[in-house]
Amino acid sequence: MIENSKIELLKIKAKEIREDVLKSIDFSELQNIVKRFEGHDVIFLLNGFPAIKSEFATETYKHDFSTYIKQMADVLTTLGIDKNHYALYPIDEPGVHGWDYVNKLIDFGTMVRATDPDVMIYMDGYGELPMFEAMSKC
Repeated sequence: MIENSKIELLKIKAKEIREDVLKSIDFSELQNIVKRFEGHDVIFLLNGFPAIKSEFATETYKHDFSTYIKQMADVLTTLGIDKNHYALYPIDEPGVHGWDYVNKLIDFGTMVRATDPDVMIYMDGYGELPMFEAMSKC
């Protein structure tokens, strides 16, 4: 059996490794795309979910997601893109795929709002009225 002090040390080491990985997120592809539109008034819809290794919406995921969103916002700001000129677009028409996707969008929106309530989320929901009412909360 592992002693409590060793478990705590392992947790600290795992957190340090995860933070090192997050510090090295490569936004070069995003930077290259944004630079092509320099001088034009555009709104970027950033499609999909970040490729974060942990299970979606767990505490580890939320921590890593928050770090990712902050870093992405910093990169965009450095390129002259303010929060009125981009939106996260995680799922296309989540209502088409049912409540699982609607709930995933809601969880995503909750994590975004907890990190930065000023980051916009784009959604073309599709579905029944209860789905739209639920999605309006994010």
